[in-house]
Amino acid sequence: MTKKKFIVPFDFTEVAESAIEHAMITAQVVGAAVHLLHVVAKKDGVKEVKIKLEKASEKAKANSLADDVEIVNHVRVGNIFEDIGDFALEIGAELIFMGTHGAHGWQHITGSHALKVVTNSPTPFIIVQERRINLSGYDDIVVPLDLHKETKQKLTLVANMAKYFNSRVHVIIPDESDEFLKHTVKANIIFANKFFRCRSPNSFTALLM
Repeated sequence: MTKKKFIVPFDFTEVAESAIEHAMITAQVVGAAVHLLHVVAKKDGVKEVKIKLEKASEKAKANSLADDVEIVNHVRVGNIFEDIGDFALEIGAELIFMGTHGAHGWQHITGSHALKVVTNSPTPFIIVQERRINLSGYDDIVVPLDLHKETKQKLTLVANMAKYFNSRVHVIIPDESDEFLKHTVKANIIFANKFFRCRSPNSFTALLM
């Protein structure tokens, strides 16, 4: 069985360190490895960054409650706005944990820039700020559920997290005006309800947006 993979775009800031902790705690729950990704503009900066990234991953394991989680380091030459999604496809990542806050390093990825990174990636994002993950994990998990088959397949990961953390799951579904799509949305609500009731006996809410 192929091991699940999570990605953390890492820029050596405190909020990126927080993203690693979120990723490692969640990875421990579902049996995943955490892949740290740093993107440099020029090739001559790769060697130095590899050394810094190795130290950062060692620090993360030393300070984490999930110190048995595997961390894999990656340095790429390119553009941060393009390479996160491409890298996620290459390794078959399940989730991307990205820290965004302030105006340092990659943390200028806010507003339209953040939207560009997220919407250009086929892999789901968890956006992390400086606040560290609670010992109890996530009390509430919000999941956008569209009409694509691939989205339903991601519910297994959410259900595993909800069961482990005893989380409340809130599924957001588009409010369609077309009668056929309305029927499909209703079927998706029933599907999500049964899915989470079977796998995670926690609070479940479906909201139309």
